[in-house]
Amino acid sequence: MRIQNVLWLSLVVSAVGLPMAQAQYTLPPVSPRQNGASQQGTAVSDGQPSEIMPQSATLSQWITYDYNDFGPVGDSIPVMSEVFLRSGFAIPTSAGPLGNIGKSLDLGWEIEGGGKLLFFNPSLDSAWTVWASISNAANRGNRPDIKYAINDFFFVGVLPDGQQLFTRQRRDVSVASYNRTYVNLAIGHEWYLFGAANTPDNRWRVGVDSGGRWGSASVRLREIQHRTDVIGAVFASFYTDYAIPVGACTILTGVRGEWDYTWSDILQGANDLMSINALFTVGLLF
Repeated sequence: MRIQNVLWLSLVVSAVGLPMAQAQYTLPPVSPRQNGASQQGTAVSDGQPSEIMPQSATLSQWITYDYNDFGPVGDSIPVMSEVFLRSGFAIPTSAGPLGNIGKSLDLGWEIEGGGKLLFFNPSLDSAWTVWASISNAANRGNRPDIKYAINDFFFVGVLPDGQQLFTRQRRDVSVASYNRTYVNLAIGHEWYLFGAANTPDNRWRVGVDSGGRWGSASVRLREIQHRTDVIGAVFASFYTDYAIPVGACTILTGVRGEWDYTWSDILQGANDLMSINALFTVGLLF
């Protein structure tokens, strides 16, 4: 008997609550004066319709390069990044016995890869740059008849007890090849000609930079084993690149002229090497 009463009471509550629930979500009638606004979209707040402005989806400003007045490091400082690969000729010049192309070293080859940060002005037509890279330059020796005197330990023989005997003596050697590997760090400035960096058209840029290098060198000699040394260098350069926007990135291709001076005593003397490098560049700006 109690169960039947509970069931009947539930049915009565449901029958009364359903119309109330439907009435709670019923929108008020829209007058003809408001009909035009409701076609564009309306929202109800306290019984009064308000117009909703239509919105359309757009690409991110980072994809379109439309930075306006913001950047990762603060307002009005848009920042882009770049990866690059450089390769070309390493031309030694007369600075020390290893530096004269007509004496010891022939025309060589250099290859370099790294990354760059570009800090633009608000108009995106010039930028300060900071970049780091790893590079390798190698030159072959072209004059075995030119000798350099060095003092070194040379193997003489083996003593009766099995101990090897070395003696320090002066010996003339010739250069077979000279290889340098560097870590590079530089700062510079570049300018975009005929348009800003975020324009959709092809553009042209020029720039300058300078910095320092630190690394190791290895010289292979014809008469004895190779020798190694820790080296340091400074450099300065001028470059120009042609920029081709492709989708969300920009392809870069250009040329770079570079002067560098490397300090070394790899042959126990004034073995500094001055070089002029003519490099071809490809890169990706994003």
